[in-house]
Amino acid sequence: MSGLEERNGRKFASPKHQALYDLFRRDPPTAGFGGGNAAAYRFGFANPEKPAKHVRGSTAYAAWAAGVDTARALAPNP
Repeated sequence: MSGLEERNGRKFASPKHQALYDLFRRDPPTAGFGGGNAAAYRFGFANPEKPAKHVRGSTAYAAWAAGVDTARALAPNP
């Protein structure tokens, strides 16, 4: 597990959602990668202070959470 995952890892009940979260924490989608989950990740990464626009328990929520956690992990500590 990388330092980013150890610092801000989340646990999801659904193995599918956990796999997506773990994947995006390890290997974030690139700008050229399309799809709704990639867009949710990018929104969370760019706006970690804004609340989720996705339903908890959805793959989009797991992707958004990965973006938020990655952004927070990379932010300098005050």
